[in-house]
Amino acid sequence: MGLDAIVEWIAVVPVKASRDAKTRLADHPERSALARAMAQDAVTALLDAERIADVVVVADGVVDTAWARTVIPGPGSGLNAAIGVGAQWAANTRSSAFGLVVVTADLPCLTADAVDHILALREEAAVRIVGDAAGTGTTMLLVRDGRTVPKIVTPKFGPHSCAAHVEAGAVNLTTEGGIDANDQAALLRARRDVDTDVDLWDAIRIGVGPATRAALMSD
Repeated sequence: MGLDAIVEWIAVVPVKASRDAKTRLADHPERSALARAMAQDAVTALLDAERIADVVVVADGVVDTAWARTVIPGPGSGLNAAIGVGAQWAANTRSSAFGLVVVTADLPCLTADAVDHILALREEAAVRIVGDAAGTGTTMLLVRDGRTVPKIVTPKFGPHSCAAHVEAGAVNLTTEGGIDANDQAALLRARRDVDTDVDLWDAIRIGVGPATRAALMSD
């Protein structure tokens, strides 16, 4: 039995206000709707993953989150502060130890199988990350003891967050040795964040979720 088999994983997904969402998607006038759809697909993948016990969306500003099961308001002071609020919610609602996985909201290719697969990679490490497709940002932060976030394990999302997380001691799953083809396939879906039209084209090539497909068809 793997180490993660005894860990109850809680997912935190920070979501920006609709007016601030994906401003670089210039070719899509309905970018707010597209951003919501991508977040919906990411959250659905997490909810369907066997290893995830609960998912909380931290809404920073006015966000249409009718598709989410649990939503709490963010502090309105940035991504890392919103993650801290989500981590505190998880700590307040769990009486026993739990793992915390932070997932960015712009992962339309994410699937439940990919989530479960990634949670099992290097499961002995206290802190793991998935670097984004560009190799500079972070799309997932996995902390075995969720109670350590953010006071001991501090989320460092933002510019050059991948290097910042690694410098703080996180294992970067995207640069680890011994990663096989199945691992790479799961990581491909978790790494493909969408900020630009080129990113979106690549996500469509990989395969996006149903909400994103529907949003693209309505453009």
